[in-house]
Amino acid sequence: MLLDLPVLNQNVLQKATKNQREEKKKVKVFVSCGLLFLYPRALKKFTEFLEKKGIEVEEIYGECCGAPFLNLGLLEEFEKCAKKNLKILKNIEEIVFFCATCMRIFKKVYPLFFKKTQLEEEALKISQKVVSAISYLENFRDLKIFQKNVLFHKPCHLTENLNLVKNKEEGDFCCGSLKLSLWLVRFQEKYKKKWIKNLETKKYLATFCTGCYLNFKVLLKGPPQIKHWFELL
Repeated sequence: MLLDLPVLNQNVLQKATKNQREEKKKVKVFVSCGLLFLYPRALKKFTEFLEKKGIEVEEIYGECCGAPFLNLGLLEEFEKCAKKNLKILKNIEEIVFFCATCMRIFKKVYPLFFKKTQLEEEALKISQKVVSAISYLENFRDLKIFQKNVLFHKPCHLTENLNLVKNKEEGDFCCGSLKLSLWLVRFQEKYKKKWIKNLETKKYLATFCTGCYLNFKVLLKGPPQIKHWFELL
């Protein structure tokens, strides 16, 4: 029997290796409000991009992250969204996001909001599973029209390392936020004067945040066209 063991182990190893090759890696994307209603093409492009690398994309549908309710002070509505998302994402190992604000809400706000409650541990676990779609790019050359006619905007809430971004100082400005309080004091108009000069020669202004995307859509008359970064894949 001892002589048969190496053969048995080799067969098991070959079978396991074959199963690993056949098992396709899967990336789970949180379908935010922006992906669903504003820039669905970003998810389509991302899916096609990863499928070429043998990676499958699975769409996870939860609730709104709750940022609009939080901005308006509607804490009960925010809590409802948060609790539903914690339940939906509980057993997922890694959650990919396309919105900097969503990422901040999941990573920073949920743990603070549920601090010293029964959901604190769950909120902390979820916060550690959050990654951005940026991490699946080797560099920004993956974005085909990366050259001179695109300005990549870096949202304030995007804290991930952005070494991939060329000329990032050009896009390092606040959109002005969608907060009603800031609109009332014309905060947006102040920032618009600061950054609009960078857009005179640009065909596209690409951002990585739903709030920024909406703000630019409201404040700007094209050109430039407003895009999500991954619409340019």
